[in-house]
Amino acid sequence: MKIAFVKSIGFKMVIAMTLGLFAVLSIFSHFSMRSSERGLFSMAETEATKISDVVKYSLEAAMLSGDPGKIRTVMDAFGKKSMVEDIKIMSADGTIKLARNTAEVGMKLDRNGIKSCTLCHSGNAVKRDNVSVVFEGDGGERILRIVSIISNRQACHSCHGAVKNVLGKLQVDLSISNADRVASETRWILIASVIATLLSAILISIFLYTKLVRRPINTLLADMDRVEGEDLEVISISQGNDEIARLNGKFVNMVAVVRESNLKVKEQMNEFRTLFDVGEILNRSDSIDEASNLVLNAISIGFGAEECSIMIINEAGSVQTKSSIGLDDGSAGQLREYLESVFKAGLLQMLETEAGGEGGNPLASVSNRITEGEVFVASGSENSLDDFLVVPLRAAKRLLGVMSIHKIKGKCIRDIETIDAIKRLFMIVAMQVSPYFFIGLSIDEKKTMKISPFSCFLDLVKGHFDKVKEYYGVASLAVIKVENYNDICRTMGVDNASLRVQEVGAAISSAIDKVHDATRITEIKLVVILPMIDKMEAADIIDKAVADAGSDVILKYKIVSYPEDGDTPAQLMFLAYV
Repeated sequence: MKIAFVKSIGFKMVIAMTLGLFAVLSIFSHFSMRSSERGLFSMAETEATKISDVVKYSLEAAMLSGDPGKIRTVMDAFGKKSMVEDIKIMSADGTIKLARNTAEVGMKLDRNGIKSCTLCHSGNAVKRDNVSVVFEGDGGERILRIVSIISNRQACHSCHGAVKNVLGKLQVDLSISNADRVASETRWILIASVIATLLSAILISIFLYTKLVRRPINTLLADMDRVEGEDLEVISISQGNDEIARLNGKFVNMVAVVRESNLKVKEQMNEFRTLFDVGEILNRSDSIDEASNLVLNAISIGFGAEECSIMIINEAGSVQTKSSIGLDDGSAGQLREYLESVFKAGLLQMLETEAGGEGGNPLASVSNRITEGEVFVASGSENSLDDFLVVPLRAAKRLLGVMSIHKIKGKCIRDIETIDAIKRLFMIVAMQVSPYFFIGLSIDEKKTMKISPFSCFLDLVKGHFDKVKEYYGVASLAVIKVENYNDICRTMGVDNASLRVQEVGAAISSAIDKVHDATRITEIKLVVILPMIDKMEAADIIDKAVADAGSDVILKYKIVSYPEDGDTPAQLMFLAYV
């Protein structure tokens, strides 16, 4: 964004500097000219006084000789000088006795009409000192008039007697046009120098402003325009140590901080979006296999996990690869073998400990850390695997499996500065995934049985919760487990045992005379939803319903309520699962 020069600081500076410099130069030139004029006039007056004295003494010598021709010769000689405009000798009463212009002889001058006369004769006090006065001649030039007194000295007594002290006055008019011409030339030189100084100062100021200020400022403004347009990458760096360079450095640092903050905000938003996407995937998926693949894809896109997997572990320590991204079959097999050896080592150590022995297998310590739900970086150097992040999947005090993260784009698994943030993110993912996997795994293990898909069941619970929330009510959820299912299977067979659980569910539902929904979520678990029923009333209802289920089944149940124990179906199911 370039600013027009007339609107810029440089233009304002030039105007202010020009006005200030003009005022200073004008005042300086005025006083300098006045001083020069006074000096020239003083010099002219001094020279004029000298000429007047020379004329005076020359005429005096001629007068004492008594020869009128000599007097006229002196008058003519001095009258021909270029500077001399007029010479007059007059008596004390102002009568002209001798003059350059002979026609003026005999005329009497008016004391009150002539300025040079007024200066001496004001108040009838005749001054003996020489008097000088400047006036304009007929041609407009300035004339310096010197009037000196002719005293009656002793040498003059032979002709004039000794009575009078003053015989008359000598008037010499000199032209000071040369001095005026010099003063005028000096004045024009000063004016020209002022104009030249102003123009030079303006041009130099504009040049310096353009080179030192405007160009870097425009560059900085262009960078600001790019930053305003959210382009934080292309920033110019000014060289130097002046204020503009420092300002540019501060701006570059500020943009770097903003860019870093933006990257962090974008990264956090991406993380939050990924966590939300994981939750949505789990809510909408109907199978654990589908959920595993979608969850890994989500964290791969959102967190940059280029190599990761989900491994499922059963109670015997057997490991199954549910889903993986970026791992080839060989690496996945090595990981599976490593985890199986870890859990087998853990089981052996547990047996040795119960038998009174001391376990020292390092793999057993890894197993303990996984079993306790710790998120940590496992060393893979001994099993030809690189170091990887271990994220246990636990729910209802049961270890379901492990999420392994082997490679993250732009980050190192062993980087101390970033590992805590990475652990925190995947710990949140594990907390989201584990309850769904806990229930979903039970569904997948019993695919041949008529059980409601868990996602459909969660939608059913959510529908009841939405209605309850609308009326600010409560809801209770009871999870009922068939404790002796294995005994029933041995007695009746697996298929008949499954049908018997269905009959128990139907009997419980028939025994409840309240508005409710009953569904079967696993082979041995039933869930009853009681909208607008609190936990205490729900316990009475379930007690009576369970009592009517039949004596051949042993039922155990747990009741939770909304909003006392949780406000989402997943939270309540996690708490109520028995």
